[in-house]
Amino acid sequence: MIIEFSKTWSLIIYVCLFIIISFGVTKFRNNKFLCFLFLSFAIFLFGFRYNGTDTITYEQIISRYGLMNIQSIFALDNLLNEIGFKLLCSIFYDIGGFSLINIIIGIIIVLPVYSVFLEKIDSYDLFIMSFIFLIAFFTVSFNIMRQFLAVSLITYAYNELIKQKRLKYLIVTLIAISFHNTGIISIIFYVYNYIKDTSNNLSKKRLLKLIFIAFFGLIFIYFIISYFTTNLYSEYLDNTLSGKNRDFYIIVLKFCVLLLLRKKLLLKNREINEYVYFLFFGVLIGIIGFYNMYIKRLYYFFNIYECIAFSLVPSIFKQKEIIRIFIIVLYILMFILTAAILSQGDIIPLKLRF
Repeated sequence: MIIEFSKTWSLIIYVCLFIIISFGVTKFRNNKFLCFLFLSFAIFLFGFRYNGTDTITYEQIISRYGLMNIQSIFALDNLLNEIGFKLLCSIFYDIGGFSLINIIIGIIIVLPVYSVFLEKIDSYDLFIMSFIFLIAFFTVSFNIMRQFLAVSLITYAYNELIKQKRLKYLIVTLIAISFHNTGIISIIFYVYNYIKDTSNNLSKKRLLKLIFIAFFGLIFIYFIISYFTTNLYSEYLDNTLSGKNRDFYIIVLKFCVLLLLRKKLLLKNREINEYVYFLFFGVLIGIIGFYNMYIKRLYYFFNIYECIAFSLVPSIFKQKEIIRIFIIVLYILMFILTAAILSQGDIIPLKLRF
C-alpha cells in the first residue's frame, strides 16, 4: 500500500517531524535510549518512504543483490565493487525485503553523524545541528543512500582521526568504501589533518608541498571515481534528474555567510576555521556540477560540517533565540525552494509504502 501526501502536507510532515526529532534528541541528549527512540522516527521514515529519483532503481538493485549467494559476492569481479552493500542485501533481503534494507541503511546514515554531534554539545547548539542535518542532508539521502551512508561513516571516521584513533579511522573508512567508492575521498581528510597537526613544525616550503600533493590527490581521486562510476551510475549524470546544479548558488551563499562571520565565530571556537575550509572545498567541488552531476555530489562529504558551523552562529549575537529561529526558518525556506518549488530530488511529494 502506497500513501502519497500533497505538497503542502509533505512539507508540514517533514518540518514537524524534524523539529520533534531535534527537540527530543536535545532534551534527552544524556539518555541514549530516548535519543535513539526519537531518531528512530527518522530511521523508519527512511525505511518506508517511497519517493526519490532512484527509488525504483534501488529496489531493483537491492532485489538483484538479495538473490546473490555469498560465493558470488566474494567472486573476484565483485571484491572491488561495493561489496559491503551487496553483502548487506544478500544477508537481510530475504528477512525483510526492500524496507528492512532501507531501515538498516537509515540507521547507518543517522547514528554515526549524531554520535559526532553529541560529542560537541558543550560548544554547539544540538537542536540546530540536528535540524540542519535532517532537513538539508538526511532528505537528500533519499536519492543517494549508498553515497550518504559513506558520507556519514567518513564524518565519523574523521572525528576519530582527530582523536588520534588512526586504526579506527582506517577501519571505518574501508567500510564506507565498501558501500560506495566515493568513500576514498577520506584520503583528503587524512592529508588535511596531517597538515593541520604538523603545520607548526613545518617550513613554508614543505607546507606548500603538502598542499600541492593534497590538491593533486583530489584530482587523482576525481579521475579514479569517474573511472569506476561512469557506467555504474550513468543515471546520475542526467542534469535534469539532479536539479541542473541549481543548488550550487545556495552552497556559495552559505559559505559566504560563514566567511563573513568567521572572525566572531573564532572567538567562540577555533574549530570554525576547519569548517570554513571544508565548505570552501565544497564550493570548489560544486563547480564541477556544471559538468558532471555525479562527481559534484562529493561536496556532501565537506558541506555536512555546515550543520556544526551554523549551530555556533547564535552564540555571537545578543538575541540568541531570534537568531536560532531565523536559521531554522531560513533552512525551511531553502528546503521549500529546492524540494517543493524546484522539485529537486523528488523529495516532495512524500510517499510511504507499507
